[in-house]
Amino acid sequence: MSSIDIPMPVVDGTLAEKKAPLRIVLYEGETLRVPRRVVHARVITGSAWLTVEGKDIVLCAGEQMDLCRAHGAAIVSAVGGNPLLVQLESAQ
Repeated sequence: MSSIDIPMPVVDGTLAEKKAPLRIVLYEGETLRVPRRVVHARVITGSAWLTVEGKDIVLCAGEQMDLCRAHGAAIVSAVGGNPLLVQLESAQ
């Protein structure tokens, strides 16, 4: 299993303000540690397994959730055999 840890988009050398959401494609077996500044996740295609503060949630295409988390990290991975396209939105 591979793991990806990425920063949010950078514009002019600084982290971008909430302008455009970040879209990520994950394949089965890949995981993404969601940056803390991300507050919303929307599944565009595929199915996502999210672990948020120790709770597991499965989202399918068209579903979304707020990632309100006090302490823990959020992890997302693709499930179901199809690629996952997930859109991540940061706080304003």
